Amino acid sequence: MKQNKCPICGCLLDESNDLRCLRFPICIYQQVTDKTLGNYIMYDLETTGLTNKDHIIEIGAIYVEDNTIVDSFSALCNPGIFITQRIVEITGITNKMLSDKPPEYDVVKQFVEWCNSKETSLAVGQNINSFDNRMLKVATKRFKLNFPFERSLDTLKMAINMKLKEKGLVASNQQSDLGKLYGIEYVAHRAINDVEALYQIFEHLKKDYNGDLPILNIDKK
Repeated sequence: MKQNKCPICGCLLDESNDLRCLRFPICIYQQVTDKTLGNYIMYDLETTGLTNKDHIIEIGAIYVEDNTIVDSFSALCNPGIFITQRIVEITGITNKMLSDKPPEYDVVKQFVEWCNSKETSLAVGQNINSFDNRMLKVATKRFKLNFPFERSLDTLKMAINMKLKEKGLVASNQQSDLGKLYGIEYVAHRAINDVEALYQIFEHLKKDYNGDLPILNIDKK
């Protein structure tokens, strides 16, 4: 019987578990199909903008063990620059609110340490692959810190795969519309509020999702 090869390092997959590399955990390739997922961190960032030159102003996160929230992280930080009125309108976070908060470095460092204290390397979030992971990578590189995650699961990708918009169930795949679909109301664009609402949305998505969850290995470069 021919064994498949690991898509990351080229080594053979484990005969006893062909969902992971034979060299695991030296090689991080491992697919997860169990919809309970075990442990994971769900997080959300608010930032001064969308580019790699922008800065984090808020981090909200929860740590989930066996489908139960057991810990949370929530902090505002001073980005060292004034935020625009547009960002104030989107997030409700003002320059005055950030003026006496710890600098971005301190909060990012605290968050990385908090993540590293948990028994997981899996991050879950809405648009996490394109935005949150990217912005956190930029910040950790800027401050010479280690990026704390090895794998990620994007709820936006789940919604796209489920074709919710094509079926006319949602106006868009944005979190606010997913919340409306499942009857979940919340104050959008504050990190911890977004995360707590997304946890409820995620529970519904998992129940409705067919097939393996779209978990990706993270390129830390």
